[in-house]
Amino acid sequence: MKRPRLFFALVKSAFSPPIFIDSVKTGLAVGLILNLINHGQALLDGTEIGLGSVLLDFIVPFCVSAYSGARAAYSTCGLPNRVPAENGVEPLTTTTDLLKPPGGGSVSRR
Repeated sequence: MKRPRLFFALVKSAFSPPIFIDSVKTGLAVGLILNLINHGQALLDGTEIGLGSVLLDFIVPFCVSAYSGARAAYSTCGLPNRVPAENGVEPLTTTTDLLKPPGGGSVSRR
């Protein structure tokens, strides 16, 4: 598979609703903890904190979570719009098909 196609397929699956929602939750939780660690003393002292570093503490965990979710979906189910000739895999119809386990069963969320 060519690199640009892989990149765009990963971005598309990273913004599919289940992966995106989980990534937002992870980004908020981890970002809050990182902000408390990185800027806790400044918050207690009342000193100014740069907006860029605060945003990065939320954006980086979100990006890592979205990328790992997309890669996990890829390694489990393949990419959307995959050419059937590649390894005999049928094309997927939507990005939510990425979350279906092989064999067409349903995914249970606990």
